[in-house]
Amino acid sequence: MRWTHGLISSTVVLVGYVIGGCSNLADDCANTSSCSSGGATSNAGSSGSAGESGTSGNDSGGSDTGGEGGSTTAGSSSGTSGDAGATGLGGEGGSASQPCDGACADPTPVCKEASDTCVECLAPGDCAAGEETLCDTTSNTCVECLAPADCDTAGASRCAGGACVECEDSNDCAHIAGKGVCDGGECVQCTTADETGCAGKSCNPATNSCTDSNVGSVGTCKPCVADSECTGGNVADPTSRCVPMEFNATPRQGGFCLRRVAKTCSKPFQIPISASSLSGAPSESYCGIDQENVRCEAVLDLDMECSTGADTLARGAQLSAAQRAAESAKRGLWASCEQPESQPQPQPQPPGPVTGEEAKQRARADIAGRAFIRLTTTTFSSSESRLHLCPDGSFVEYVETYSDFGGSTYGTYRGRWEILSAEYRSAADASARVRRANEDGSEGFLEIVARGGQVTVNGSVVTVQASGACG
Repeated sequence: MRWTHGLISSTVVLVGYVIGGCSNLADDCANTSSCSSGGATSNAGSSGSAGESGTSGNDSGGSDTGGEGGSTTAGSSSGTSGDAGATGLGGEGGSASQPCDGACADPTPVCKEASDTCVECLAPGDCAAGEETLCDTTSNTCVECLAPADCDTAGASRCAGGACVECEDSNDCAHIAGKGVCDGGECVQCTTADETGCAGKSCNPATNSCTDSNVGSVGTCKPCVADSECTGGNVADPTSRCVPMEFNATPRQGGFCLRRVAKTCSKPFQIPISASSLSGAPSESYCGIDQENVRCEAVLDLDMECSTGADTLARGAQLSAAQRAAESAKRGLWASCEQPESQPQPQPQPPGPVTGEEAKQRARADIAGRAFIRLTTTTFSSSESRLHLCPDGSFVEYVETYSDFGGSTYGTYRGRWEILSAEYRSAADASARVRRANEDGSEGFLEIVARGGQVTVNGSVVTVQASGACG
C-alpha cells in the first residue's frame, strides 16, 4: 500500500515538473525575442492529467484513514484543467479478539486467560468424565486424587502423583475402615505379625481376618488356623504352633496345635512330625501321633476317660496293678478309674418280651450315637477299643495298644453296621445282635446285652457313653 502511494506521489511531482518546465520556456522566448512572429494564436496548452485515485487503507483493528486524493495541476496558457483524483476508500474495521484465539480443544479444552494457554481444567467441574474427576489447580490437570481420603479402596489407598496406588505401609491404610494394616500392597484387617486390630483374638493368615479364638487358648492336638491360637503360641519363642496334619495319607482340613520337639514331648504325643506352621514358621519337628492310624480326636477322647488325666493306661506299674484288680474284680482296668456318673440304659418299656421288627427299631434307637469302650489287659500290655455306632449306619473303631516295654500302636477301622435281631425281655433286660461290615470286605458280629445296669459286648463289660466321633 505504501509502495503504491509513493508511486502516485512521484507521478504527480513529475507531471508538475513538466508543466512547470513548459511555462518557463515561454517566458524565456519573450525575454529573448525568439518567440514566433505574427498574430498567430498560440496553441492551447495540453490538459493536465487527472490525479490517480487513492487506495484504501490496510485492514486492522479499528478504522483506517482513507487514501489521499490525487493532486491536480492546471495546464499552461489556455489548456483545460486536469480532473481531480478520486478519493481513496476507507479501510474495514477490525473484529474483537477471543481468549487463546478460540483454539482450545481436547485434551486441553479450557483457556487459562492469565497466561493465554489451553489447559485441562481450572475447577473440578471441568473434569466430570472418567476416574480423574478432581482438578489440580496448581498444574491445571484432571487427577484421581488430591489427598489420601480420596483413595477409599483397600487395594489402592495411597495418593501418589494424582493417582490412587497400592499402600506402602500401614499409615496408608489409616482411613480404610476395618483394614488398618498394609500387607503386600493391600490394606487388610490383620496379619500374623500385627494382630492389634483383633482385640485379643488371633489372625487367620489364610484370610488376613480376625478369628473368634483368643490368643493362646487352644490346647494340644485341637483344631486351629493360626499359631497364636495355640497355648504358648503367642510368644516370641512359642512352645506350640498350628501345623497341618493328615490321616491315612489324606491331608486334613486346617491345622492342629502341636508342641515343638525343641520344647520336649510327652506321651502320647511322641511321634515326630515335620511341617511348616500355618502362620509361616519354617519347617521343624513337632510332637505328633501316628497319622497313618489315628486322629487327634481319638487321642483326646482316650485321655479324657480317667479323671486323673495322667496317662494311666501308658504306665507299666499302673497296668500291672490294674491287671491284678481286674483279675479279682472282673472289671478290668476301669476299676482304677472314676466311673461315669450315669450310664445310658434302654428306655423303660411295658413288661413282657418284645421281638421282631419292633424290638429291632427300639434297639437301634438305644444304640445309635453311642460309643462302646472296652479294655483288654495281658501280663505286659493293655489295649483299648472305642467303637462308635453312628446314627447314619456307619461306624468307626479306634484301637490303641500300650506295652510295658514302651511304645504304643494305633488302629482305626471303619464300615457299616446293622441290627440283625433284638429282644426286650423286660425294662432292664434286653439284647441285640449287630453285624459290622468292615471297609476291607470282612465282617464281624456283636452280641450286645444290657442287663441289671451293666452292658456287655461279646461277654466283656463295656462303658457306654455318647459318641463324639459321629458327625
